[in-house]
Amino acid sequence: MTRSIRSPFLSLVIAALALSCGDSNSNKSDLTGEISGQALRIPNGLGQGFESDTQTLKANCISGDTVYVGGSEADVSYSQDVTFDQVIDSISGGANIGAKINIFDVKGAAEFASKQASDDFSSTITLISTASVKKAVMTNLKLTKIGQFLSKGGVVADTVRKNCGDEYVSQINYSAKLFVNAKFRFASPQDKLEFKGSANVSLLGIGELGGQISSLNEKIKSSSTVTITAHQIGGNPEELGKVLDDSIVSCTLAQFETKCLPMLQAVVRYAREDFPRSLANDPIPTSARGWAEVLYMTDKYSDTPLIDGDNLIVLSNEKEKSIIDQEMDAARSETNAEYQRQLVDYQRSVDLLRDFTLDSAQRANITNVQTSTLANRNLLSKVGETCLKTPLKCVSALQDYKKAAKLYDSRALSTAYCMIAEDVMGSSWSFGAKNGGFYGDMRFAADGTILNYRNDSEYTWAVKGCILRLYNSAGFPSTVFDTIHSKNLLEGNFVQLSGQKHVLKRLD
Repeated sequence: MTRSIRSPFLSLVIAALALSCGDSNSNKSDLTGEISGQALRIPNGLGQGFESDTQTLKANCISGDTVYVGGSEADVSYSQDVTFDQVIDSISGGANIGAKINIFDVKGAAEFASKQASDDFSSTITLISTASVKKAVMTNLKLTKIGQFLSKGGVVADTVRKNCGDEYVSQINYSAKLFVNAKFRFASPQDKLEFKGSANVSLLGIGELGGQISSLNEKIKSSSTVTITAHQIGGNPEELGKVLDDSIVSCTLAQFETKCLPMLQAVVRYAREDFPRSLANDPIPTSARGWAEVLYMTDKYSDTPLIDGDNLIVLSNEKEKSIIDQEMDAARSETNAEYQRQLVDYQRSVDLLRDFTLDSAQRANITNVQTSTLANRNLLSKVGETCLKTPLKCVSALQDYKKAAKLYDSRALSTAYCMIAEDVMGSSWSFGAKNGGFYGDMRFAADGTILNYRNDSEYTWAVKGCILRLYNSAGFPSTVFDTIHSKNLLEGNFVQLSGQKHVLKRLD
C-alpha cells in the first residue's frame, strides 16, 4: 500500500493573490509569501516513520541511498464548479490522501477551499497549471540504529509502531503549481441557475466571456460579484506579481468586462505560458530552483522486508494493530463533513454582509449565521484535532460538539425565498404545464419518492440549495423549480425539453 502525505502551505513558499472583485474596501492587490510554522509536521526526508492512525511523524528506522527517477512533465487543466474536496486535492499534491481528517492538520487549506469552491450560491471556473520534475526515491534499504535496536536478534519489539510508525516516507514528489480561480457569487440560488443557463462560462473561451455576461439581466449583473484568485506553490512568486494590475481590484458582473476580465486574461496567460517557462529545468530538484516538495509518499513496513545480517526483518508487530474501528472512521468522516459545512456557511455570511445590499432584518439574520458558524467551526477544529491525535476520544468529542453547537437558519444565506425539504414533505401538489396542461396530483413522501402521479420523468424529489428538484428514474434532474412565486406556487424548467415550463400548485 502506498500513502500520500501532502504538504500544501507547509515548509514551502506560497504566493497568493486574492482580488476581491466586488469588495469596495480594497484598493490594492495582496501578494503574500509564507513559510508555515507547522514545520514539525513535515517529514525530514526519505525514510522517516509515519503513524497512519494519528498521522504523526516518527523516528527514522529505515534509510537508503537517494536516487531521482522519472522525467519532467507539464499540464494545464480546466474545471468548472470545483467542489471543496477538489480544491483541497488541487492544492495538496493531487493524490488521494485517504484520511480526510487531515484537513485539520494542514494550515489554511480548509479555509482556502471554503473561499474558492463553488456552492449553491456560486459558480467557479478554474485553471490549474502544474510542472513536475523527477521524484526522489530510496534504494538499498537498510535499518538505522533505531530500527536495529527495535529488532534485535530478528525479533521485532512490540513498541515498534510507537517509535517507528507503521509506514515510512518512500518517495518525495517535486513540482510547482499555479491555481487560478474565478468565483461568481450570487444573491440567491435562483440567480445562479439563471447565470448558468445564460452564460457558457469557461476559461477555454475566455475571450467570449465578457460578451456572454453583458447579456445577463441587469438585476443579476448589479447584485452579483466576482473574486479572482491566483495561488502559486513553488516557482518564483515575484513573477506572478509582475502580471497584476493594482488598479483592478473590484467589480460586480456589470463591471466585469472592463475591470475584472483584463486581470483574468493576464493571469490565465501567465499560467499557460510564463509560469511553466519560469521554472528551472534542473534534473536534480534539490537545487531548489523553483521546485517545492509538494507530496510525500509512504509505504507500509509490512510490505518492505529487509535483510539485517542473517535476519529477514519486517518492522511490524501483530500486537500493535490499527486502533481505528468503523465507528471512529465514521465519526472522522462526519466531523470532516460538518466542518466543511460550517466553513462554507461562514464564508457565505461574510460575503453577504460585505458585498450585498441587505435590509435590517436580513442583516440581523445573516449576522447570527456568521456568529454561530464561527463558534461552531472553532469547536470543530478542536474535535478534528482530537480525532486526529487521540482517535479513541473522537466519537465522544463529536457527541459533545453536537450538544454545544449553535443552531442557525441556513435559509438566511439566500436573499430570495429559500425552500427546505420540510416545506414540501408530506404535502400534495397539482402538477402541470405552464401553458395550462394538467398532468396530475403528486405527493412528496418523506423518503424522497413521488406518490400518486409518478412516471419515468417524475420519479423522486429533493430540495437542494433552496430549490425543489424532480428527478427521473435514472436519477437525473427532470424539472428544476427555480422560480418561487410563493410557498404555494412554483415554476420551473423541464430539463429534457428546452422551453418547456412546469408549475406546481399546493393543494393542502
